[in-house]
Order: sequence, then structure tokens, then C-alpha cells
Amino acid sequence: MKLLNRISLLQFFLYEREDLDVGRNTAFLGPNGTGKTCLLDAVQTVMLGADTQRVHFNAQADGKRRDRSLRSYCLGIYDQSEHGRCRDISNAYISLVFRDEDTGEVVTAGVALSARVDAVEHSFHGLYILPGVDLTSADLVEALPDGQVRVLPWKDAQYRLRALVDEAGSTRTSLI
Repeated sequence: MKLLNRISLLQFFLYEREDLDVGRNTAFLGPNGTGKTCLLDAVQTVMLGADTQRVHFNAQADGKRRDRSLRSYCLGIYDQSEHGRCRDISNAYISLVFRDEDTGEVVTAGVALSARVDAVEHSFHGLYILPGVDLTSADLVEALPDGQVRVLPWKDAQYRLRALVDEAGSTRTSLI
């Protein structure tokens, strides 16, 4: 059986860059509005291939029924005010790392999205399945000379992901 081992998020909701190791008995605890439901929505997004016809997000339960969408998650929209978002442009990645309980083999499945504040919808770039790759958020960013990091756009990320699969010695890769 393959068990979920890690959830990696880049520019998704309140998470700029996060790697969360999970196990059989993982609990997400925290005050309202801290991103617990976002983690479950991120898993759902990957498992359903970011198909907006099948993905159904849980609206916030604070009585203010805000619409959640992949666009709002990518931009980090947490309230409806002008300043109620984390970013104006997003290159978002959600990656799930699974480990086979018996063999220890890993596989990463993920989705690449982007969004802009001046666009009505998010952009879907692709799905990826990476046998043998234990992907972390660090694999999808690059360091800039000023010490900042830049999230790779999908075109650059595709090259990086293929290289990681090659390094792992796998002959199969799926970048859709």
C-alpha cells in the first residue's frame, strides 16, 4: 500500500513554501483561518487532477460563505478586502509524495497552476507523476542573486522534473 508521506505547497493559499511530512496518524490543528481545510483541498486537487468539474471545496464555516476556487487559493485570498490576498501573481504547485509501505519506493504526484489578480480564472498547466522522486518545494524554486527565491514557471519546472526522474533512474515519467 502506498501511504501519503508529504504534502508540498508552493504559493497556495497562505503557504508561500511549505513541506509537511505526514504519517498514518496526522492531525491538522489550529485556529480558524489558518489553512487546515486548505491542506485537505490541496490533496483533493491533486487526487482529482485539478478537474474543476469534480473538485468541490468546503466553504468557510464562519457564516460569511466565501467562494473558494483554485484561483483564490493560488492568490492566497483570505478575505474580500482589497488587501485580503497574499500575492498578485502565483506559480502554484501542489505535490504529494507517496511511499510504498513494503518496498520503500516513492512516487510524487502533483499539479501546476498559476493565477493573476487581473484574470478571472486560474490557469491549469499540468499534472505530473514522478516515479522514484521524493519531491520537496526546494526542487521547484531557484535562488536569486539578492537572496530571494523564485518559484519556477511551469516551462522551467518541466525540465527540472524530468532531470529529477532521470537522476532517480526511472525510465517512466508523466508530465501532462
